Amino acid sequence: MHTARQSFLYRALLFLYPFLLAYYPILALRNHNILYVDLATILRSLLLATAGTAALLALTTLLVRSPEKASAITAVTVALFLSYGHLYTQLEQALGEPVRHRYLAAGELAVWLALVGLVLKKDQAARALAQFLAAASLVLVALVVFESARYDLEVNRATASAMGLESAQARSPEEIELPDFYLIILDAHTRSDVLREVFGYDNGGFIQQLRDMGFYVSECSQSNYASTILSLTSALSGNYVQDIVEEGQVLPSLKSSALNQALEARGYTTIAFENRSRGQFDLKEDVHLARNQLAFGRFDLRGGINEFEKMMVETSFLGFMVNAKLIPGLNETSLEEWEYWEHYYQTHYILSELENLPDVPGPKFVYAHLMVPHPPYIFTPDGAYDHKFRQIEGYRSNVQFIDSRLPGILNTILEKSDPRPVIVVMGDHGPPTHRNVTEGMRMATLNAYLVNDAAQAQLYPTITPVNAFRVILNAHYGGDYPLLEDASYYAYKAQQLEGAERIANACKALD
Repeated sequence: MHTARQSFLYRALLFLYPFLLAYYPILALRNHNILYVDLATILRSLLLATAGTAALLALTTLLVRSPEKASAITAVTVALFLSYGHLYTQLEQALGEPVRHRYLAAGELAVWLALVGLVLKKDQAARALAQFLAAASLVLVALVVFESARYDLEVNRATASAMGLESAQARSPEEIELPDFYLIILDAHTRSDVLREVFGYDNGGFIQQLRDMGFYVSECSQSNYASTILSLTSALSGNYVQDIVEEGQVLPSLKSSALNQALEARGYTTIAFENRSRGQFDLKEDVHLARNQLAFGRFDLRGGINEFEKMMVETSFLGFMVNAKLIPGLNETSLEEWEYWEHYYQTHYILSELENLPDVPGPKFVYAHLMVPHPPYIFTPDGAYDHKFRQIEGYRSNVQFIDSRLPGILNTILEKSDPRPVIVVMGDHGPPTHRNVTEGMRMATLNAYLVNDAAQAQLYPTITPVNAFRVILNAHYGGDYPLLEDASYYAYKAQQLEGAERIANACKALD
């Protein structure tokens, strides 16, 4: 009985370990970029790895008629295929210069032939290799799963800590109107003065359209941080990141923010859109809107390649195949264009769907993160696709597109909403670094607020998002948040906060 159980477990492991070796590079790459990649982002890669490994294992079993040998050959093939790009990078770093792909590919092929030949000729060698690979796959997958679980646990702890740090201290919902709340992030959208000075574009017409709709536009606003994740964490929390997390602690999810708590307590439905940076922000939304909807809800299995999948291609043997143009019509340029076309369609989907959301019954929090005018620069001013490589021209064109498209959408939302919604339109940071873009310009952002009279009376030209959201929480949701000093820190991640440079506000509109 004991021997039979061991035999069953061994056969099960023989079947499973090629799949574990296929999953390891995906999980490890996710862990390497864990701040920006959630589990939903890697699902399609895991499914493709599963399908490819299963097909290869079935074919190899049919050919060699030995499960042990078939598993060993499949595992070796999968491991060499998926590790090619990592090996290339390591050799390049060790040698200090690029390695010729044909030499590395030939070397991997020689190793593969040697191992496959050994497995086919010697049963004992096949068994030893299978046992080694099975043990190695268990250890490797256990390590990456442990690392991922530890990070997720730290996020949960940070979230719980942040949720207990402060609350909205709100009056009962019956005493307060419940307007819809739209948070529209225009990623990397800078202020009007920077647009004129650096990019030769005057968006005064767009700003006037916002004001005509009732928006307060902070003409000298700056972001509180230089990156999206820090800026949005601090804005929605109405607090500086240094006061939210302890030293060495990971950032909490946006679910724990003061804004989220205030809205959730009042029964708001949270609606969020899929986008290129979706993995960075976990709102745990009630409704997840993606251009390609499936029964999985949050999981989008169709559509163009995402950024993580592009990294998977580059770090596997597919990267060599793309570089060497071994697959007709598939090269680095076409791979990039495939990704960018998905971003193009995704952006237009978000913009068109925003106009329909006022029809959704009940109070709702709509989070729409548009990766425009952020690179890639693929939009013409009228919204057509045209990939521009020069930053000044490309950024200006992306700004012209979103500035011309957004007012009509906002007008539609206002016409279809009762009571009047709260709408925040903000850039999370300024334009990408460039020889003409200073650190101060990186912090210069568009910030526009459609709020009630009590909130608007407290807004001012140099207000930063930390204080703007405090004003909104106080005026709309009964909060008791005193205003803080407006400060802008040139930091991109939490580890850079200690000693981060503070950027003074040199807005020309102040003159």
